[in-house]
Formats: sequence, C-alpha cells, structure tokens
Amino acid sequence: MVDIDERGTYADVTFRFPRQDGAQHAWVVGDFNDWSTTTNPMEPDGDVFICRMEVEAGRSYRFRYLVDGHRWENDWDADAYVPNEFGGDDSVIDLTEPRATGPESDAASDAGALTDGNDKEEARMPQPAWSDKRARTREQLYNEAREKGIKGRSKMTKAELERAVDR
Repeated sequence: MVDIDERGTYADVTFRFPRQDGAQHAWVVGDFNDWSTTTNPMEPDGDVFICRMEVEAGRSYRFRYLVDGHRWENDWDADAYVPNEFGGDDSVIDLTEPRATGPESDAASDAGALTDGNDKEEARMPQPAWSDKRARTREQLYNEAREKGIKGRSKMTKAELERAVDR
C-alpha cells in the first residue's frame, strides 16, 4: 500500500509492505531511486515494513519491493501494473493528477486505487466464508486474468478485473 501526501511539486510517499513468510528485510526500489536495491530500506513496524520518501509530483513511477535481498514483490494496491523486461510486472504510482479526498475517495479505494491508510482495520477483518469468489484480492484476480490471457490487465482496477475474469 502506498500513502501519498501531495503538496505542489513534491509528494511525501509512504510505502507499506506486509511482513510475511518470515521476511526480515525489505527495500522499495524503482524509478525514483534509479532502481537502487540499497537506497531505500524499509523499516519494520509491527506487521508491515514502511519507507517514507519525497518524490517529484506530476509523473508516474514504476516500483517493486525487494524482500530479503532475493524476492521481488508487487504492491497489489498500486494504480497500475506494467510489464517489465524480466517477464513480470512492475507496480506503478501515478502522481500526474491530484488525489481525491473525502467520500469519493473511499469508493475509489474499494475499486483498488491507492488509499490513505485508514482501511487498516478493515483489512484485518475476516472475509465472509460464504463468498470466496467475492472476497478475492486484486492479486488473485490479476493472476486469474493472466491465466485467462486477458489483455490490458495491468491497467485494470480491482472492479474491472472482477468483471473481466467473471465473464
């Protein structure tokens, strides 16, 4: 998850990545640091890793998380995903337009957009057992779309992926 506080020509960005599978270290790596695997280490904070940085607003950035120095992970709440030269996809944060705030932004975050971080409690709530299909994560939907050969999946929101996969 990425939190963004835009203020003119720069944006304060907070990257959050879940500590999982016994991960001890993580780095955020991307266009903003010339893909350096050492420049932006993430700090452990409970059940997540966090890294805060200031980046230039008005453009998009590709990025990924490097976990324990050998495993690359995406941010499944990113604005978009674009294929990379290694056969995978990079996460994208888009700072070309100001972010919405208020009730409209809540609807956007339900559709898979970046959030302001206030949905942490909701993310910890158990998923209903009666609705495995409706409780799929964006990552699961993206992988299903990849398996079905759905084109344009990198730029789809969670809601768009659900519609495409369930056709």
